[in-house]
Amino acid sequence: FDFTNDIKEPSKRKISISINNKVQFDQLDIGKLDRVYIPLMDDINNCINKVNKYNKEVYITIDRIIGNKDFIQLEGELDKIDMSNINGIRVSNLGVFKYIKDKYSTNIHGDIGLNIFNSSSVKLLKNHGIQSITLSPELTCKQISNISNNHLMNYEAIGYGYLPLMKMKHCPLSLVKECDTYAACEKCNFREGFGIKDRKGMIFRLERKAQTTTLYNSQPLMVVEHLDVIYNSGIDMIRLDFTFEKEGISEMQTIFYDYCNMKISKDQVKSFVKKYREKSAITKGHYFRGVL
Repeated sequence: FDFTNDIKEPSKRKISISINNKVQFDQLDIGKLDRVYIPLMDDINNCINKVNKYNKEVYITIDRIIGNKDFIQLEGELDKIDMSNINGIRVSNLGVFKYIKDKYSTNIHGDIGLNIFNSSSVKLLKNHGIQSITLSPELTCKQISNISNNHLMNYEAIGYGYLPLMKMKHCPLSLVKECDTYAACEKCNFREGFGIKDRKGMIFRLERKAQTTTLYNSQPLMVVEHLDVIYNSGIDMIRLDFTFEKEGISEMQTIFYDYCNMKISKDQVKSFVKKYREKSAITKGHYFRGVL
């Protein structure tokens, strides 16, 4: 399959960014993105207003795991937001999708938690009101092309980020601190900045939030060198996922955005990747090899 033909025009190649906190948001160049995903956090309305000044899309991110009691708190947080100021809400499970669809009149984006990996899933979600989706990061470029040929909606793929490997209620670090309660999770010193080391010495970061632990891959996905191939497989938008990063966000955003818009050469991108590899290993994910 030849992905080099019919290269998508820069004006049709979009960049989205997902952030996890206000510190990350403050490092963004809002002019160098097309859509930003913002979690329910402090000062969210000011962040939304800033994005709107640049006439960029802004979506609210809802946590992947929501318990029955959490919906009451979720409603309270969403009621603080003027829905006319946002473009939509990003959901990662069917329960939240139904809740948002029934209660709010806004666009809905389906994230990787919905595990969208074939055309049947796309058609079903579209028929039920989803306008855009992030395809499963387990898909190859050829599989993405087969799905996107239906042109049913806007397709997004992840171009950078530490992908989540597992979600669990259990906190592995509770064994270290001999903790047997969920009461103090939000104030616990172990809730971030720690990880699990495997037999090869690779560290898988852990993050504890809302009484749920997320285990992340030890290496970030980073495919800036291969943007043409991924876009030409039918992707409309490449997303940068920032999770626990505290620095380097602006630099990563700039290299993706500038290369996407043909403002820099491939040699400059290769030089960036080479320098990045000197301080951190990276992975190309499954785009070119599939699930082994």
